[in-house]
Amino acid sequence: MKGGSVFRAGIRYFLPEQFASGTMNIYELQKWQLPAKYRRQLKKNLPVVAIVGTILLVIISIIVLYEMQLSGNKQIQELNKGLQRLNNSVGEQQKQQLKDQQLLNEQLKKLQAAKEAKALALAQAARTRPARQYTTGVSCETFRPLFAAYAWNVDTALKVCNAESGGNVYAANWTDNHKVCMGSFGLMQVSCHSGQVYNPQQNIQIAYQKYLNGGWYQPWKNTCLKIGCPS
Repeated sequence: MKGGSVFRAGIRYFLPEQFASGTMNIYELQKWQLPAKYRRQLKKNLPVVAIVGTILLVIISIIVLYEMQLSGNKQIQELNKGLQRLNNSVGEQQKQQLKDQQLLNEQLKKLQAAKEAKALALAQAARTRPARQYTTGVSCETFRPLFAAYAWNVDTALKVCNAESGGNVYAANWTDNHKVCMGSFGLMQVSCHSGQVYNPQQNIQIAYQKYLNGGWYQPWKNTCLKIGCPS
């Protein structure tokens, strides 16, 4: 029996012509059997059909497994590519962080070096310059009109002036340490926070502002303890 006859017989077994044409209902189909002629042919060729079916099943299984392997390999490759991209991104971020840290360290070193250089320069200036520079025979009384321009005890201001500078407008005390800077200058020995102010009028004006903020004893504590400034 040829394969085509076996195929047709199988079709007739599963779908009779009466059922296909609508003359057989589902209940009649359940009772329907393949004619004896075809049953004998199918039974005779059943081993061949089974072998062919098994071979086809094996081939299909191999194809499915091969496709699954290809799909799995592609997924693994995509996963590896993703991991590689992630590693590259992390590596670039680490490199950038390292560069930023190195740049920050260099800036800190420069700032530290500048701070040390400034401190060294101030220390050298304090060693090489005299503590106070006075001109003998000069009194702050000369500048009474400038002191009298402000609402404070002018006599006390003149006493502080004489104790601080002796009337020397260029008096400078380079050993006064004000933490952020060194030195006190001018008639009232104004601190370096205001700069090196030697101009008498400006110096007295700044001194008056300090008096308003802290009285006599805050800006000129040591001097007032000696000469007895009013509270």
